[in-house]
Amino acid sequence: MAQMASYTPDPKAMEMINRLPVEAVRKLTAYVAVRARANAPKGNPEDHPEREGQSVLKRSIRTSTKMRKGSKALGGVYYGKVFTVDHKGGLIEKGTGLYGSHNHMIVPKNRPFMSFRVGGKWTIAHAVSGRKGTPYLGPALKDMIENLKSILGQMV
Repeated sequence: MAQMASYTPDPKAMEMINRLPVEAVRKLTAYVAVRARANAPKGNPEDHPEREGQSVLKRSIRTSTKMRKGSKALGGVYYGKVFTVDHKGGLIEKGTGLYGSHNHMIVPKNRPFMSFRVGGKWTIAHAVSGRKGTPYLGPALKDMIENLKSILGQMV
């Protein structure tokens, strides 16, 4: 089952974002997507030589803007969502094994060993500690919130 990569900003920032007009939400959502694509880690060229220097994750980042009805007295709240359709997106953002949300070693379920590719070569192991996360969505959203705070702070 794929994990969703997500970041929840503080309530004050969410309140500020909820007051924005529809076109501003669209532009901010697009801004976060562009920053997330720029932050997306590149794949290992030894594992996929045909994709050297490219990020599969970068191409999988999508945006969505919708109206949530009934949240406000006058017609609801317009919100934007930035997400990845790659099933590994949440694992890359948060990490796996000891570094991930489950905080345990990764072990094979039905066999004594597991095999996987590292640097283009097959490796066999009883257990692995996992992979540290490489955040790309969270920093993009934090960057947008900081920019928005500075812009709105100058207007007040």
